[in-house]
Amino acid sequence: MAISGKLLRKELIYAASALCERGMNSELSGNVSARLGNGRMLLTPASSAGILKGALTPNQLSIVAFNGELKSGPENSSEWRVHASIYASMPDVKAIVHSHPKYSLLFTMKHGVGMFNEMIPEACIRLGEAKYYLGYANEPERVGFASGKSGSQDLADSILAEIINKKVSIVVIEGHGTVAIGRSIAEALGRAEELERYAELSYKLLEGSG
Repeated sequence: MAISGKLLRKELIYAASALCERGMNSELSGNVSARLGNGRMLLTPASSAGILKGALTPNQLSIVAFNGELKSGPENSSEWRVHASIYASMPDVKAIVHSHPKYSLLFTMKHGVGMFNEMIPEACIRLGEAKYYLGYANEPERVGFASGKSGSQDLADSILAEIINKKVSIVVIEGHGTVAIGRSIAEALGRAEELERYAELSYKLLEGSG
């Protein structure tokens, strides 16, 4: 069932605030979006707009067409191509969360992407809910990995290819952050949060700290 535009804005604002409160984004970093009708999305503002993402108001969200045209609101995030590419290619995706979580990045930077994928399947076995959070179509395989210049179409294409080809719901961007998709803002946010939890557990297990 479709939710109202007012409620959608409220949920998006909550997600942006929660990411800041939990240390997964700074007040000016990361972005959250939700699909609207007619090839448009609701998107958090650009860092250059100077708007605190932990204290957004409804009129500080942008409506952006999938071709990048700003329809209303402040300057939109430079990562709009990531969001637009996913929405245009995956009709079931209703929300996207891009964050900069500490442990997901620490783990991949120190131990490499291969080790990350070796650890996460073990978490899937021991923590059953990981199967829901880390894959779509109930067939989680692995976490995706992408690289590219922030804001570029190359990065957007790399992320989309990982999601589609590997059937994952979340992608780690090398040295940058993560992108999670969902059928709702709550689902996309939950996936981003849970991956960070699994990454923290795995990182501390390998480091021998508690």
